[in-house]
Amino acid sequence: MAVWSLLLTAVTLLGPAVEILNGIRYVRPGGDFQPNITLFRKVDVNGAKEHPLFAYLKRSCPTTRDFFMPSSRLDYSPMRNSDVRWNFEKFLVNRKGKPVKRYDASSRVSDMREDIESLISLDVNDPNIGARDLYDTPNLNRSKHGGDLEKRFETQLD
Repeated sequence: MAVWSLLLTAVTLLGPAVEILNGIRYVRPGGDFQPNITLFRKVDVNGAKEHPLFAYLKRSCPTTRDFFMPSSRLDYSPMRNSDVRWNFEKFLVNRKGKPVKRYDASSRVSDMREDIESLISLDVNDPNIGARDLYDTPNLNRSKHGGDLEKRFETQLD
C-alpha cells in the first residue's frame, strides 16, 4: 500500500494522484513500470492535521533519524521527534495490523525482505503471537528502527 503525502514546501506536486502513477510509469523508474500497489488519497503524515494512521505508526516505531531539515522547508507544524522525515519512509505492519518495524527513507525494499519473510512464516492464527514475539524470532532483523504496539488500529483510509 502506498500513501501520497507532501512533506516539503519546495516539493509540491499539483494535479491528481494519477499523475504520481504516470511519473512512476514514464519517468522514474520509467520503462512502462506499473507498480502492483494501491495508491490511497493524499494525507498529512505529520503536524496538527496528521492522519490517525500515521499517528499510530509513528507512536509504534521509533524514528530513524535524529535530525530535521530546515524548518523553512517544512510545510507543517508542530514538529515532533517521531515525525516522518522524508518521502519513502516505510513501516512494516504484520497481518494483524500491528507495526513491527520502521525503515528510513534511504532503505530499499530489498532491505526489508528478510523481515517480511520472517513475518510471513509466523502462524497468524496463534493468539499468543504479538509484535513483541517477532523480536524473539531469530530471523527478524531487529534494530533501533523497530517497534511494537499492544492494540490494533481500527481506522482505515477511505
